[in-house]
Amino acid sequence: MNIYEAATRNQIPVEIIVIEEPDCYAMNNNDFNKALEAIKNKTCSEAQPRVAKQIAQRIFGSYKQITIIKTRFSFDSNKLEFAKYAYLFCFNPYNYWKANDAFGFDSAIDELNLFLEGL
Repeated sequence: MNIYEAATRNQIPVEIIVIEEPDCYAMNNNDFNKALEAIKNKTCSEAQPRVAKQIAQRIFGSYKQITIIKTRFSFDSNKLEFAKYAYLFCFNPYNYWKANDAFGFDSAIDELNLFLEGL
């Protein structure tokens, strides 16, 4: 099972291999703004994370873009769910710790850290 299959089935991949390629970069500002607009247009708190996951699957993002998307969610549970999922698609995961500010509670940060340690 590849990383995309694991992510779409909400399973943790057995191994993550980081491949650095010259074409691996953050989503451009125009696409990112469109992505934020698509999330914003979903008024249901359950639909927003679902749309955000669809975006994360298709386009690699930076930890900063992932953090901005997380701030669009009202509940830490949605932020945490998305943070776990989006990590698999983050092109600069070594900076992921900087995304902790988007959480309202330290318990969400602790749970994300446990998740990341388990990868």
